[in-house]
Amino acid sequence: MNQKRLPPIFNPPESDEQTIWRYMDFTKFASLLQKRSLFFVRSDLLLDLFEGSYPKANLVYKEAFKKELEELIGDKAEQVVRDSERLRKLVRIWTYLSSWHMNNHESAAMWKVYSQSQEAVAVKSTYRSLRNVLPININIGTVSYIDFETEAIPEVNFLYPFMYKRMSYSYENELR
Repeated sequence: MNQKRLPPIFNPPESDEQTIWRYMDFTKFASLLQKRSLFFVRSDLLLDLFEGSYPKANLVYKEAFKKELEELIGDKAEQVVRDSERLRKLVRIWTYLSSWHMNNHESAAMWKVYSQSQEAVAVKSTYRSLRNVLPININIGTVSYIDFETEAIPEVNFLYPFMYKRMSYSYENELR
């Protein structure tokens, strides 16, 4: 049987020594030092309303899934689909993210987007260093940028949508 292999959800950068940056205002930096911990934001509170969502192309999968369910369980299929949608919304609330910019050099765009004042800081590190300080149960990987009009993403795990973003965000070159 020839089964298509799914891409991993959390892809590391090409090199463990990939330089990463975290841009923040000084208040957040002071908090990081005082608490000795990274800040993770709830995904549903991010400005991008599409965060954690599926592209339009996934509607085809959703319809095929619903038809298969109807064949298997009949009238209960509609309820399963509704429950699945409710669960996706809850996963957005339960998922917390810490975003890092992958680049060998500072980024003027990242300074502009993530620092609201002149009192801003950029923390420079490497993927390896970040991975080594995070607990093993914290997932980390590169974000893939796709055309949300024409490309689909796997739907077998509710975390896939957090590792894909619209092409218009590709300048972020994000690790999360």
